[in-house]
Amino acid sequence: MRTTALRWLVAGAAATLLLSGCGASTDKAQQAKSSATPSASARTDRASAPPTPKVKRGPLTVRMTPVKLSARQKEAADTVFQYWSRYGVAVSTRDVDGSGLALVLSARKATAGTTKVVDALKAKNEKYVGVLVLGIRSVGVGTDTATVDTCVDQSRSRLTDSNGQTVQEPEKQNILPIAHTLVKRNGTWLVDKIDQGGFTC
Repeated sequence: MRTTALRWLVAGAAATLLLSGCGASTDKAQQAKSSATPSASARTDRASAPPTPKVKRGPLTVRMTPVKLSARQKEAADTVFQYWSRYGVAVSTRDVDGSGLALVLSARKATAGTTKVVDALKAKNEKYVGVLVLGIRSVGVGTDTATVDTCVDQSRSRLTDSNGQTVQEPEKQNILPIAHTLVKRNGTWLVDKIDQGGFTC
């Protein structure tokens, strides 16, 4: 994944942990993914369940598409939704601390990557607005690790300048596969690693 183009909203989110050096080592990450790989029965199914309420705390709204999950899967998926919701607040209000992003990360220093993104937005007086849609592809839950694969639709989000005009993002892709590795600390799921997924949305 390219991390040099900060105008790529979702790439910036995935770079949040990668740039800061947070997350497991390669061996540890692979072990975590293996222990949490979902069986066929654990794969998510589309359902007519009511959608997760939108979180509107900034100009960028994040929604999650309806999906049928077990109680254990839902806990992990909700953590990922909280991550994206708080990330959306950070890049649309340009306030990392106020977004509470650190509360859903395994290491507080992991917000350093988002701070770099936000600082770049501040320097150009730009911000993200619109809607980001999170589609859960699969959820695998182990004892203390989990993996959540998502398809993030950023086609309805846009970067704007100080006058509210759209800033062109030539490298932007409408839908991106994003993989999340979670760890459980004191009974609470926290995002430990984010990367571009090796699957197709």
